[in-house]
This record gives sequence, C-alpha cells and structure tokens, in this order.
Amino acid sequence: TGTGTKDAGTDAGGGVDAGPPPATETIPCGQANGNVLTCNVGTQVCCANFSDSGKTTFACKPAGANACGTSVKISCNGESDCAAGQICCGLLSQVTGYSSIECRSSCNSSPGVRAVHFCDPEALVDECIGYGGSCIKSQSVPGYHVCG
Repeated sequence: TGTGTKDAGTDAGGGVDAGPPPATETIPCGQANGNVLTCNVGTQVCCANFSDSGKTTFACKPAGANACGTSVKISCNGESDCAAGQICCGLLSQVTGYSSIECRSSCNSSPGVRAVHFCDPEALVDECIGYGGSCIKSQSVPGYHVCG
C-alpha cells in the first residue's frame, strides 16, 4: 500500500488537475482462516462486526450506501485511499462505537463523538506528522492504524 508516483498537479493546459488516482488499490479487512483479507478500493468496502465478546469479524462486500447493514463500513485505511484533499476518518461514538471509517473532507469531533484520523503505516510520509502525532496501531479496530 502507498506506492505510487506523485503528480505535479498541473496539466498540459496549465490548469490544476485532480492528481493521480489513489495509490492504494486495496485496503486490509481483518483475517479469515489465518489469511489477511483485502477489499478493492472503490468497488468494495470492508464490513467489521464488533461483538460484545471482543471478537471482531470482517468481510468484503460490494460498495454501496447500506453495504454493511449493522456492521461498521470501512472504505479506507489512510489518505492514499482518498481523493486529493480528503482524509480517512472514523467517527467514534462514546455510546455506540464507530459508525463508519471513510474518506471525508474534514475530520472533526462533536459532542459525544470523537473523530479519529486513520493512517497507513506503509505510507512514504507519515500522514500524522501534520496532526502532531505518528501512525500507531488502533486499539479498537484490529489491523488498522490511527494518528496518535
């Protein structure tokens, strides 16, 4: 994940283009039978089911608004999975846990909900440096990393 060339940001006509497509084509999606699952960015999402027993199960599902039902929809694991100017953000409710982890233009907390910036530990540049931290393992989402 996170291996791609950087775009200069200017097209031949002198205008600013949208940049390259995301460098990461897959995101991790937990493990099944000892194998790491990966979902295709854009066409699939990772659905995480956090049980009360502490065991999390994962599955790749076709992308869509209700792709994961009551499970948590994960569509990114770092900025490289998002369009230019977006970040991978999870909204963590103190009552219900994560609602989703997806690309957003901003990652802001609100009363009772903490915004968590997800990051790719294999990115060429630690995307958390600009947020005063470093990319560390998530305590609540196995196999993922957050700025901390």
